[in-house]
Formats: sequence, C-alpha cells, structure tokens
Amino acid sequence: MEQDEGIAVEQENVALREEMLRFNVITDTDDKIPVLSLLVQRKMVVPVHGGMEDPDEWPLFATLYKHEKGKELHVFTSVLHIPESCDAPGVVFYPLVDLLDDAMKHGIRMLLIDPKTPHGVGFVIDEEGPQLFRLGYIEDNMDDLLRET
Repeated sequence: MEQDEGIAVEQENVALREEMLRFNVITDTDDKIPVLSLLVQRKMVVPVHGGMEDPDEWPLFATLYKHEKGKELHVFTSVLHIPESCDAPGVVFYPLVDLLDDAMKHGIRMLLIDPKTPHGVGFVIDEEGPQLFRLGYIEDNMDDLLRET
C-alpha cells in the first residue's frame, strides 16, 4: 500500500512542480494563489530515521536542521529530489497542511520544499502563521525573515 501511495504522490506532484516553477520564473507578480491551491492539496515526501510507527508521534526527520535562527525542515515533492547525502532508511508521505500545522507546534521556522531546485519554494513560519516565498527570496533575505519578533 505504501508503494501505491508513493506512486500516487509522485504522479500528483508533477503538476505541483510545474506550478512551483511558474511561480519562481514569473517574478513580475506575487500571485501565490495558483501554487498555494495545489500545495494545500498535496502530500510531501519527508525522509525519516524513525518514529513512523505511531501516527500521534512527531517522526524523526532526517532533513530537520537546527541553526542559530531556529529549526529548518526540508521536504520534497519527489523521492528523486532527496539529496544523495541523505541516509534516511525511509520516507513518510505527509499532507502539507498537516505538516505546516505540526511544524508550527514544534517550533520550525522554515519549511523548504525541494531546496536547491529551480522550482523550490518555502514557508517562513512565525506567530502569524506560514508565509510562502520563492526560495531565492528566502535565501537572499533570511536574516530579515527570521529576525526575532
């Protein structure tokens, strides 16, 4: 069944990656509605080291990073975008809406989707909730976006 879910996630996220690329390339507008409308319907591929057995537990994510500004979680639209350096033995398919909600509860400041790709996007999470940005914008303005409030 997990294999069937993985195939479905891979197929559904093709259109999502196309819209994410469009959002990144067409920078003369900041219309986030098309990409957000797809993101909220999709599942992300998240590499894990464990904690998948209990659905009420926060998994041990392999791509959760801690730095001086807070925690950062990298998630993916396809297993093909997981970096080769990631040694996680498994993945979970996590609905993005649930992932954002759980990330807020666990103090995640940034959730990056397909980092280091031309179509990557990210959410900066603060007390007002998650805000979607192009990855390039996040990288260029990280200090301002993550400043303590």
